[in-house]
Formats: sequence, structure tokens, C-alpha cells
Amino acid sequence: MESNSENQDGSVDGPEQADSTNAATPLFDVLDLMDKENFEPTVPDAVAEKLMQVSGCLTTDPKVTKLIAVAAQTFISVVAKDAMQHYKMRGAPQSNKFRGKDEQHNTLVMEDLISSIEDRGVVVRKPPYFV
Repeated sequence: MESNSENQDGSVDGPEQADSTNAATPLFDVLDLMDKENFEPTVPDAVAEKLMQVSGCLTTDPKVTKLIAVAAQTFISVVAKDAMQHYKMRGAPQSNKFRGKDEQHNTLVMEDLISSIEDRGVVVRKPPYFV
């Protein structure tokens, strides 16, 4: 069992004290930083407010709305990156013979997107009229 030791300045070292280099930045510091740098996420605040309204989370604090917008932007980015990985794993053609070697165009298709979203725990079902 680990013991805690008291330093000369009165602070305590032990398992409950987090290393400052590895500690996560507190949430309120992130929000203040976003305000100071006039950070605008890709997802507009109106979209974030609508998402929160639909999910039942009502708030008037613009910092919370901006934080939800950043979380949505992160989710979209991760899903798109994963969809690209699914595209590459299924062996989709990497280039077109009519284009040069430097021009590479990839197409996001529903099967890659569905695979990526399902990896995140979201169940996607097509309506019966599309089957």
C-alpha cells in the first residue's frame, strides 16, 4: 500500500495527486480559452442549440452551447476519419486511370459511414422503403 508524504511546503505527494504534466485541463479553463481566442467551432451555435433542445438539454449559457458544438465537431471528425479507414480497408480503388497520379478523389459512401457510426455504438437502419 502506498503512503502519502508531506513536503516542506505543506503539500502532499501520493496516488491522489495528479502530475501537472499529465493532468487534464479543467473544463472551465478550456471554456475561458475558447472565449479569449474567439474560437468558433465548425458546427454553428444554432445547430448545437437545436441538438440540445431535441435531446432535452435546455441552457442559456453560451459557453455550454459552444462546448456542445465542439463535441459535435469532434464526433463528426472522428466518424469521417473512421469512414475513410473503412473505405481503405474494403479495397476501394485508390485512383482513377483518367486522372493523374497526384489527383486522388475519394467518395464517402453510406456503407463506410454506417460501419463507422456503428463502431461508435449508434445503430443505423434503413427505412423499409429504401430496402
